[in-house]
Amino acid sequence: MDFGATPAADFGHSTQDMPELHELYGPDFDFAPTSAPPRSCYMIASTPRSGSTHLASCLWRAGDLGAPLEYLNPIHIRQMSPRLGARGYLSYWRGVQARRTSPNGVFGHPNRPDAAVLIDEPELHREAAPKMSAAFFRMSRSIRR
Repeated sequence: MDFGATPAADFGHSTQDMPELHELYGPDFDFAPTSAPPRSCYMIASTPRSGSTHLASCLWRAGDLGAPLEYLNPIHIRQMSPRLGARGYLSYWRGVQARRTSPNGVFGHPNRPDAAVLIDEPELHREAAPKMSAAFFRMSRSIRR
């Protein structure tokens, strides 16, 4: 499927309209692949059960804010690596960016403390850390009530 610049699925802002979590990491939620590095990156710092997946799906649905999902979660790495042809963390990260960067060059992802340990991987750290550090200059805080 080639969805070009348009998100592949359309769902409302209600969590009841959201697809199953594992579907969010499948090819139906990819943008058209790009070989260019992201023009702009952002990270959503979150905790479990804080609504970050719902926020991420709303940002993805906007079509120009990337597809910010938990790509550093070991479960999702195992799910996505085969279809990305990843041979290690660095090729996985590049594959994710190639398919989850919106057409205008924006890449985002939430990062939770339970997934942050992967940043200790030397190759991934060299590639991702500068962009993640820059993301902290643009911060947004939301509190779930």
